[in-house]
Formats: sequence, C-alpha cells, structure tokens
Amino acid sequence: MMKPVYLTLLVLVPFISYVSSTTTSLVLNNANNVVAGQSATYNCSSDGNGVNPTIQWSIRTTDGTVVRSNAQLSSTVVSGASVDDGAIKSSVTFTVQSSYLTNHRLWCSAVDAGQSSATMQIYTAISATTTTTASLGGTCSSSTTCSTANAGCVSNVCRCNTNYYDTNGDNNSGGSCSLQVGLGGTCTAGIDASCYTNNARCSSTSPYTCVCSSGYVQSGSSCVADSAFLGESCVSPTRTCLYN
Repeated sequence: MMKPVYLTLLVLVPFISYVSSTTTSLVLNNANNVVAGQSATYNCSSDGNGVNPTIQWSIRTTDGTVVRSNAQLSSTVVSGASVDDGAIKSSVTFTVQSSYLTNHRLWCSAVDAGQSSATMQIYTAISATTTTTASLGGTCSSSTTCSTANAGCVSNVCRCNTNYYDTNGDNNSGGSCSLQVGLGGTCTAGIDASCYTNNARCSSTSPYTCVCSSGYVQSGSSCVADSAFLGESCVSPTRTCLYN
C-alpha cells in the first residue's frame, strides 16, 4: 500500500514598502530686483508631511507655452534637504530677458514622492521692479536710490558720502555733493562742512578759504588747540601755556 505524499505549498506574498508625501502649501517669493538683462532670484517654499517633494521650475507664457523648462533653469535647494518633513525651500536664478516682462510667468511646482506629475503649482508674473529716487536731503529706503552723485542713504536720508559735503547744507533738500578741501583751500561760504580738516571752518570773509576754528591754530595740515598744559609743546605753532 502506497503511503500518501504530503506537499507543503509555500505561498510568497510580496511586501511592498513605499513612502508617501503630501504637499499642503507652496509659497513663491518674488525677486527683489527684476531688470531686463540682469539676474533675478526667486524662492519657493513647500510645506506638508512625509518625504520632501521635488521642486521644479519653469517659465511659461500666459497661454501655457513652456519657454524654459526645469532642466533649462539653474535651481538649488537652499534649506530643508536634510530632513524629510515635507518642508523644503528651492531657489532659482536666471537672466531676465526683455520678452519675459510681458505675458510671462514663473511657475514653481511640487512633485510629491511617488507621483509623476505636479501635485501643487503656483506662479507669479515676471514684472520689472520699479525703483524710486530721492534727491539730496530727501527720504530714502532699501527700495529708493539717491539720485545725487556721490550720495547714499544714511538713516533713511540721502546724505553725501565721506569726503563730500552738501553744497546746500545738510538740513536742506536739493544741492549737490562736492569734494571737501583742506586748510587753505577754497570753500563754500557759510558751510563749514566744505572743509575736511577737524576743527576747521570756512572763513567768514572773501576769499573764502578753510581756516582753523576759534580756539585752534594751524599745525601743518591740522588744527590744534591754541593753548597747552605743562609738559605739552607750545612752539611751532605758538600756543598759550596754561597753569593748573
């Protein structure tokens, strides 16, 4: 009599491991400076959960035609790459063509892990930034430039740069920035700031030149006190000796 043969059937069930991610928001920050022929940098930040999405960039016309694809743009991940939490920030920099400033948009797309197409997209119009100007003595800011040559924005006011003075006075709007002069140089009447030497002023009578202020005497190219204490030099120039 034959013995029964028992077969053991091993059924293999594949274990599929996968990761998921979900992007819940995208924020696209405009560039601070958008001028034809110059580089502009935009930032796009995602938020969500799970594995970080892939951020892709593109430039398209308003009718959807792709002008520059993600592969044609230079982008970098600037933060969030070290932790998979759905939050990542990407930056793209490109040279602004004059044609981009009309009917063109910059798109930022987030492609979640396991997806072949964008999960979420956002765009902004590529528009030239406008920069306002301010005259000397006028109010300025990071978005306002000082129109006067040799001037800059100091404490939100357009002031002359170092070694230059305001020909109209610091407390008045307008004027220009002229180079300061040393002792003996021709200065602007009534504006002591036209002299760069410490403790010097513009003479009160014509010809207007830079001279040492009251209480000071000239010593070479400097102005020193016209009096000296015991132990201090009192010759070349001659100075009054003071006794304690």
